[in-house]
Amino acid sequence: MRILAFRVAVASLVLVAPSTSAPRQAPSITPEELRNLVYKLAAPEMDGRGSGSAGGERAGDFVADRLRDAGVAPAGDAGGFFQPFTRKETRGRNVIGVVRGTDESLRSEHVVVGAHYDHCGTGNVPGAMGNRGEIHHGADDNASGTAGVLAIARAVAESPFPRSVVFALFDAEERGLYGSAHFCEHPTVPLGSVVGMVNLDMIGRSSGGYVYVGGIGTAREWDDILTPALKREAKLLGAVERGEGGLGPSDHASFCEKEIPVLFFFTNVHRDYHQPRDTADKLRYKPAAAVARVALDVVGTLAQRKERLTWEKSAGEGLPKGFAALESEVFRWASAMARRLGGQIEPGTDGSPRFADTEPAGSKAGIEKGDVVQAIARAGGKPSWTEVKTVEALRLAVERLKSGDRVVLRLRRSGKTLEVPTTIGEFPRWKRGPENEAGDLPAPPP
Repeated sequence: MRILAFRVAVASLVLVAPSTSAPRQAPSITPEELRNLVYKLAAPEMDGRGSGSAGGERAGDFVADRLRDAGVAPAGDAGGFFQPFTRKETRGRNVIGVVRGTDESLRSEHVVVGAHYDHCGTGNVPGAMGNRGEIHHGADDNASGTAGVLAIARAVAESPFPRSVVFALFDAEERGLYGSAHFCEHPTVPLGSVVGMVNLDMIGRSSGGYVYVGGIGTAREWDDILTPALKREAKLLGAVERGEGGLGPSDHASFCEKEIPVLFFFTNVHRDYHQPRDTADKLRYKPAAAVARVALDVVGTLAQRKERLTWEKSAGEGLPKGFAALESEVFRWASAMARRLGGQIEPGTDGSPRFADTEPAGSKAGIEKGDVVQAIARAGGKPSWTEVKTVEALRLAVERLKSGDRVVLRLRRSGKTLEVPTTIGEFPRWKRGPENEAGDLPAPPP
C-alpha cells in the first residue's frame, strides 16, 4: 500500500435500497493456496519486487504465468498479459487477464478485480522504512492481495460468471498509483464497460478477525451485496469496519476518480509495514483466505446481477479510523529501529554495510560517516566476531541484542581496520498491538 500522501473530499452519500442476486457457488479458496503464492512472491529472489527492477520483472512473469496456468486469457497490450508503461521516469508492467462471461448479453461488461504486485525493492523506493540495500519482502504489502487476486482468478476460470471478469495486477503502486492510473487512462477493455472494481491491498495481517472494507458509499447497492458475503465468513472475520469513501492511497482510487464503484479490502498497517520484516511467515492465512472468499462472493454477485451498480459520490477517503496516527507510529518505530547503532546504514559499493550518517551517540562512540562495518561482537573478553557482509546481515545481528548491550564494531575506514566499542541503542516499544504476530500456517513444503 502506498504511503498516504493526499487528502481528498467529495460529495455526500445518498442511500437507496439496491436489488441484488445471490451468488452462484464457485470453487473455494484455501489458506494453503494463498500461503504457497505469498511465499513465492515474497521470496528473496524477487528482491522486493521493485518497479523496473530485475526482481520486479521476475514477479510480473510469475503473476502472468499463474494467470495463464489458471486458464485466464491475456488482456494486456498486443495480445499478451503485460501492459508496459513509463510514468515520471518509472518503468512498470501491469499484468492483465480476463475470464470471458458466459452470457451473450452481459459478457461485454466487466468486473475488475485488482491488486498491486510491486513493493519497495531493496529500500530504494520512496516510503521504504528499512535500511537501503535490504530486501523489503512485502509479504503483506502486497503479496497477500496479489495472491488473493490470483486465487480468485483461478476460481472464476474454473466456473465463469455471466459477466466477464478482468484481473488487473498493477505495478508501481508504491510510486504513486502509477500502474492503475495508466490502466484507467489507457484501458485494455472499454472503461465504460466496467461495472465495478474490487481492490485487495494488505489482507494478510488480520488481528482478532479485523478487516476494513472501504468504498461502500460509491454505489447504492454495495452494502446489500457485501453484508451477506461477510456474514458467511463471520467466524474468521468478526470485526468488520466499513468505510464510505472510495479514494485513498491504493489502486481503487484511480477507478473511483473515473466514477466507477469500488470496494477496498484491507487489514490495516502494522509494525512491519514497509520494512524488511514484512515476511511470509508472519501472515495469518486463514482470515486472509476468508477476505479473498468474501471478495469472490462479491465479484460473483456483481458478475451475475442483470442491473449495473448505481454510482454515488461519497464523502472522505475511505480509510480505517486512526489510520494516520498508526502510520505515524510505524514511522517513529522504524526510524528508531534502523538507527540503534548510532546512524543510518546503507550498502557500500560492494554491498557491505556502511554508515550513511551518524547521530550524536554514534559520533561520541567514534563512528564516522562512510565507515564500513565488517563484523560485530559483544564487548568483554575475547571477541566472538560475527561477520556482516550485507545490510540485512547486520540488522539481524543487531536484533539479537538488547538495548544497552555493549558491542565492538570492526570498521574499515580509509583503507584501515579499527575496532570501535559502542552501545546498542534503545529498542523502541510498540504500543499498538502485538510486537510480532506469528503466522498461522507453517512454511510450505520445499
